[in-house]
Amino acid sequence: MGILAEDLQCSVAVACRLRQRGLEPVIVRDPSTAVADADAVVVDLDLHHAGHAATALIEEWTNWLESLGCSRLEVKLNAELRGSPDALVAGIERRNDENGILLVVPAYPTAGRVCVDGRLLAPMPVGNGLDVDVRTALRIEDAEVVGLSVLNQGSEAVMAHVRAALARGTRRFVLDGTVETHLGAAAQVASRLHEDGHRVATASTGGWVRFYPDLGRDGFVVVVTPANHDTDRAQLRRLAAAYGTRALITTAGEAASWGPVVARKVLASHRILALHETDRDDPDRWVIAEQLAKAVRGLLDVSSHGDNKCLGAVVSGGLTTTALVRELGGTSLSAGLELEPLCPAARVAGGAFDGLRLLSKASGTGSEETLLRMTRQILGA
Repeated sequence: MGILAEDLQCSVAVACRLRQRGLEPVIVRDPSTAVADADAVVVDLDLHHAGHAATALIEEWTNWLESLGCSRLEVKLNAELRGSPDALVAGIERRNDENGILLVVPAYPTAGRVCVDGRLLAPMPVGNGLDVDVRTALRIEDAEVVGLSVLNQGSEAVMAHVRAALARGTRRFVLDGTVETHLGAAAQVASRLHEDGHRVATASTGGWVRFYPDLGRDGFVVVVTPANHDTDRAQLRRLAAAYGTRALITTAGEAASWGPVVARKVLASHRILALHETDRDDPDRWVIAEQLAKAVRGLLDVSSHGDNKCLGAVVSGGLTTTALVRELGGTSLSAGLELEPLCPAARVAGGAFDGLRLLSKASGTGSEETLLRMTRQILGA
């Protein structure tokens, strides 16, 4: 993915948001910068000093990103649509052919900025009463606004709406949004349009890059929880709802009963494999933790001899985490960042699974979204 940002502050902001998802972005100010191992390339255009050369500069960097193989291009707009948002959008649209589509997703709900009826709003005191007509600011007056009545119905409804508009000849869209769910739906639609063969240029204030793009990393994530708290059970249900048929929620006992052939088939057909022991009430919780750990070790042994690798593990509970690290033969952990309070990230050091990403949380902590966020951190989705 290539992202064009107006200035360095915008560049750092969007790169950090990608980093929160577990992606590896690099900020570029010179085309000689090495970017081979990056998931996303963020270009600091420094338009403040470009003057009349802004359009040519945007086109030059757009061509450079495409030469790197960046099939998805995005422009990071100023949070209040100040600066040169119209030049950014015009520059990125020049690459589009008759199949080209422009999606503008200006909302950033967690930063207090929403989009309603195509107007970017931020009520006092968060945004000083911001009220900007997005289509006018970007000079895309012919764009169709996809309103909240459609977004509230989910990605399928948005996709149907966009396809109907495409059939009428509409190629530009501004998507409303007031909550994170709306941004997630917009991201799914953009990915579907890419899959349909369209060239999709996107513009946003950076809010939706929590969901877009899904880079489709090959492999699976294993989620392990005794699920002995109501909070953990709610988190497990939310994870299942978010991934649908791509997630399998089962017990450690069931997973342990699979032979290698069945296990390989299960792992190959799911992005998420969540193991729990919800129905067990063993007074010795260490027994449950060990059973969960042994089941995970069995699955990882199978995956290590195939093409479908484990990208990482998300574990709930201190006993379960300890049992799993022991079972995997880890001699130590390399600490990372705390994703949420009581939700640290680490990597297993030593043993057969040296370097495996391990995201853990205390039992019963977090919101309904916590397990889902931790899983997406590993998937980069």
